[in-house]
Amino acid sequence: MKSNLFKSLPVVLAGLLVGSAAMAQEPAAPTTTTPFRTWSIGVNAGGLTPLSPLGGRNDFSNNKTSFGYGLYVKKQLTNYFSLRLDGVMGKLKGDNTEAYDSGFTNTSTVSAFDTKLNYSASLNAVINMFNIDMFRKENAVQLYASAGAGLAGYKPTITTAGGATAYAGGKTISELIIPVGVGAKFKVSDGVNIDLGWTINYVDGDNLDGLYKNGNNDKYNYAYAGLEF
Repeated sequence: MKSNLFKSLPVVLAGLLVGSAAMAQEPAAPTTTTPFRTWSIGVNAGGLTPLSPLGGRNDFSNNKTSFGYGLYVKKQLTNYFSLRLDGVMGKLKGDNTEAYDSGFTNTSTVSAFDTKLNYSASLNAVINMFNIDMFRKENAVQLYASAGAGLAGYKPTITTAGGATAYAGGKTISELIIPVGVGAKFKVSDGVNIDLGWTINYVDGDNLDGLYKNGNNDKYNYAYAGLEF
């Protein structure tokens, strides 16, 4: 599973870089174009959920949404391409109180988990796909896509018939992650944007929820709203 995850990273990043190169080949803008700001910071908050809506198996039937928060620093390299350093923290929870859609009932001795995401740091390539003008206000809405790689550190706590137990002796587990996301920014004023985003994080391990099952890599998503300055 690890090799497959590692192999997917170059493909994702290559796609982003090829896309930015293609856009960079558009006719050069007049020299009178207003220069863009090259540095920005963002803060956000939203929901963390231990699953991927795009598919893939999850170890628990009932995946809950918990509070998460983050920040980022971004360097704009061209009008279409930037690098962004993201950090996210929060909690991930789930249990087996519901049956799977197929009707399968999970009989595992682990009935629930509560994972504290101590940190999640990643470097992402961001592509500005296109802008939408609203109410004759230039670039009022900007859509973007992102992908990258990073490291997540987390502490799972599992619940069995004997009660709650710290997984792996309560140690922080560190695993590589590949985040892939989309988002939209809404211009509020010069230098301030409302930022809405959604990122799916693929974990290079099967221990995010404190349960190793068939060696399937775990995943979690983060849907957020924030401000970019």
